[in-house]
Amino acid sequence: MNHAEKTHTELNSNKSLDDERFRSTKGFLFKEGILTESSGVNQVDVARIKVGQLNYQRATRLSDGSKLSAWDTIQVLSTLEGVDQDASAQSGENKPVPVIALPRGLKDLQNGEYVYKARMALLQPWEVAKKFYNWDKPIVLQDGNITNSSELALVKALSDLQAKRNEKGGLEIYDEKAQKYVKFSGAALKRLTGMIFGGSADNIYMNPRKFAKEHLQNLLALEIIKSEDFTTLSGSQTADQYGQHERSSWSEISPYIYLTNSKGQGAKYYMGRTKLPGLNTEIDHKNMSVKLLAPDLVGVIKTEESKQKIIATLDLAQGEEIEKVRNREAVRLRQKGGKVSPTLISQGSTFGVDYSKEYLKSYSITNFLRARLNEKPEDYFKRIRILDNQEEVIKQLKVFEDLGVSMQNLPWAEQLMLCRIALEDQSAQRQSQLRNFARTYGIAGLRTFISLDYDRSLGGRILDIGEKLEKPLVVALFKKYGEIVDCAYQAKAYLDGHFFAGTSESENLSQKLIEGLLKKGKDLLSEFSPASENKQLDSVELINRLEAVKTEVLLFAQAFKVLPKEAKVEFEDIANTSIEDRDSASLTEEEKKQMTEIFTLNRLGNYPEKLLKQTQKDFTETLNTPGHTFRMLVHQGRLVAFLHYDRISGNEIYVGSLNLHPSAKDSPIAIAMLKAALEEKGGENKLKAIVWQNNPAGRFYKMLGFKETGQIENYENTGEVYLQLERSPSQDTQIHEIKKAA
Repeated sequence: MNHAEKTHTELNSNKSLDDERFRSTKGFLFKEGILTESSGVNQVDVARIKVGQLNYQRATRLSDGSKLSAWDTIQVLSTLEGVDQDASAQSGENKPVPVIALPRGLKDLQNGEYVYKARMALLQPWEVAKKFYNWDKPIVLQDGNITNSSELALVKALSDLQAKRNEKGGLEIYDEKAQKYVKFSGAALKRLTGMIFGGSADNIYMNPRKFAKEHLQNLLALEIIKSEDFTTLSGSQTADQYGQHERSSWSEISPYIYLTNSKGQGAKYYMGRTKLPGLNTEIDHKNMSVKLLAPDLVGVIKTEESKQKIIATLDLAQGEEIEKVRNREAVRLRQKGGKVSPTLISQGSTFGVDYSKEYLKSYSITNFLRARLNEKPEDYFKRIRILDNQEEVIKQLKVFEDLGVSMQNLPWAEQLMLCRIALEDQSAQRQSQLRNFARTYGIAGLRTFISLDYDRSLGGRILDIGEKLEKPLVVALFKKYGEIVDCAYQAKAYLDGHFFAGTSESENLSQKLIEGLLKKGKDLLSEFSPASENKQLDSVELINRLEAVKTEVLLFAQAFKVLPKEAKVEFEDIANTSIEDRDSASLTEEEKKQMTEIFTLNRLGNYPEKLLKQTQKDFTETLNTPGHTFRMLVHQGRLVAFLHYDRISGNEIYVGSLNLHPSAKDSPIAIAMLKAALEEKGGENKLKAIVWQNNPAGRFYKMLGFKETGQIENYENTGEVYLQLERSPSQDTQIHEIKKAA
C-alpha cells in the first residue's frame, strides 16, 4: 500500500464527502497534475493551487448531476500528506506534511491545536478558495460541525499577530513594524495581513459587524472574538446592524470634505475657504476640524485652550437628494467615455455652497432636544441646561466609547439624552450601574433606555431587567424594542416631511406621534416583571408581543406612504390610529360584532336578500374559523376598515372582505390602508379574489390592478354572478419595506 493510499485509509472514516465525490475529486486532482506520486509520496503543485489554476469545468459530472468545487478539494486535501513538488525538487526534502490542516472539531480553534497544525501544512484552506471569494462556504469537520475559510483564517491571523485582550477587555493585535500593539479592526487586519477576509463588498474590512454576525458565528459562540470587537463609526440606527463602511471620525477642514452617510453613500461637501457657508464664521484651519457625530450628522469642532466645542453641524444628504447627485455624476462619467464605478461616482458627487448654506447650522442644543408637550419654558431650559457644558458632554461620550459602545451609531439627540441622564445623577452607584449596562448591552440596551426618556420612571425598570434576566434574553428583548424605536422614528420622519411640514405646531405634533407609536411597547415593558417565577417564558412571550407591535408600527407607516402628498389628513387621524394583522382565532367578540356590523352596512340596500344572507353566513364562518388573517384599521378604539387574506398556495393569496365603515368612505387613510395591504401582499404573489358583479367595490379592485379571469354563474345557488379576479405579482411596487424590516 503506497503512502497516499495509507493516508486515505487512515482518515477516510471521518471524511465529510461521500465516497463518489471523494474518489472523483481525488481522481480529478491527479488528472489535472495537481497531485502526482513519487516513491509513495504525494507531490503537490502548491503554486498552481494558489493561483487558482483548477478548472472544475473539466471535472466529470457526478451521478447526482452536480460538479466538483474548491471546497471538495479542501476536504480531500485535508486527508492527505505530501510535499511541495517545487520545494522538493530544489532541496530534495521528501518528508511528508499535511497538505491542508483542518481542525478535528471546533474546540481545536480554541485550544491552539488547529494553528499548530496549520503552520506545518503546505496550504491553507483560504488559499485554495482565494480565487472564488466565497469565504463563507461550509467546511465540514470530523466531529460533524461546520466552519468556513473566514473562521479558520481569522483564528490563524489572531495567533500570528499575538492577539490579546487589554485590561478593559478590548482586543489588540501586534504591529511588528511599529513594534507595538494596536486596536483590532478590519482595517488593521487588512494592513497587517494583506487579507480582507471576504469578497469585494461583503468583507471584514468594509462591513465588519455584519460580516462577523453572518460568517464568524462559531468564533462568536466560542468567544474567541466578541461582537463589540467590530465597532464602526457609521451605520444605521437599528439595534444591532451597523454601517456598510468604516468612516473616518475626524477630518481637517478644507474647501471640500469627503463624507459618507449611514447607508455608505459617499459625496463631497463644500465647507468654505475662509468662512463657513452662510454662517459668517471664520475658519481656523489649525484649531478647527470636522467630526462624525451621528449616522447622518457631522460637527465642526473648534479647540480652544485644549477644550473642544461644537460650533456648527451639517446634515448629510439622504435618499432622493443624494441619488440625484450621484446619478448626475454617473451620466457625466459616461459622457466622457471613461470608466464608471461606484467609487468614481462617489468621488465626483458634490454638494456645493447652496447645500451647505441650507444645511450647515450654528450649533444649538435646542435644535436637537425640543420642549416636550405642555412643558413650561422654565422646565425645558432647566432640563437641557446641564448640556451647555460641552466639555462634560464630550467627556461623557468618551466614557461610553471606552466601554466599547460606538456612540456615533446613535442619533445626536439620543446621545444628548444619555449624557443628560448620566450627568444628572453622578452618584457612584448610578454611574457604575449605567456603565455596566452599557458595557453589557451596548447600543441596543442604551436605545431602549433613552427612548423612554419622556417617562423617566421606566429607566430604573430597564436597568432592573438588564440585571435580573439572562443576557441572551435581555439582548433579544432590547434588540426588538430598538427595532420598534427605529420604525417609529422612520414613520415620524416621513410624516414630518409630507404632512406636518410648515405647520405651526409641527414639533409638538411629532413628539405626540412618537409617544403614541411607542406607547404599546412602553406599556409592555412597564408591565413586565423580571422577578416572575416563569421569567424566561414570560420574556419570550414579551419579545413575541413586541414583534407584533413592531409590525403594527410598520403597517401604520406603510399606509401613509401610499397617500398622495395633497391628501387632506388631520393630525388626530394619525395620532389615534393603529393598523395590525390579527388571526381570526384572536378576535374578541366585540371585534367580531363591529366587523359584522360594517360588513352588513356595506351590503344593505345593495345586495339581494338571498345573496346578503349567504354572504353573511360565509363571513361569520370565516370570523369563527381559526387560521384566517385580518388586517384592521382602528381609530380612537373603533374599527374603521379591514380586509381578509389567506395564502392558498406557495405564491397565491386570496383577498376578500375589503370593508370600510360608511363614515370612512372618504377617508384617505382608510383607503390607503387597504391599498398598502394589497401592494404589500402583491409584491411577490399572485392575488386572487371573487366579487359580486354589481358590487360597487369591484371598481376598487380594478383600480388596484385586478383583472377579470372568469365568472361563477350561480354563486352558492343564489342565482347571482360573481367575477373571478386576479392580480399578477408587482414588478415595480413601492411596498417591499415591510418584508425587509420585519
